[in-house]
Amino acid sequence: MFPNCCRLEAAYRATDYIVRGGPVIRIGERARLPRPAAFVTACNPFGRAISSFQNVTAIRRLRACVGSARAAVGTGQDGSWPPEPSLLLTGISRRVAAGLGRRLRQNAVVYIPRGRAAELLKLR
Repeated sequence: MFPNCCRLEAAYRATDYIVRGGPVIRIGERARLPRPAAFVTACNPFGRAISSFQNVTAIRRLRACVGSARAAVGTGQDGSWPPEPSLLLTGISRRVAAGLGRRLRQNAVVYIPRGRAAELLKLR
């Protein structure tokens, strides 16, 4: 369960997950993607803000590990948290997405089953 679970979950649900050159993904809304996908970040582990330099370094390492991925950004609708560089990984299973999020020390990842609504996968 999330620390401060209700507030944190509400924040994730009030975020636009924006894929460069592609769709805006929102939890609970259907995303028209041809394959299952996950929206992941390596920024701000466990929801604790770190420096921009550390976040840029973390997202570069993530991109190097996963190879092909689309650049993306998570942007809170209320502007209270800085946008987080992220990646959209396609062709990924729910289990692999959750495992990756855990290794990146994230509270959650967004999983998009093919042809269905985006889901928040809680990792803590």
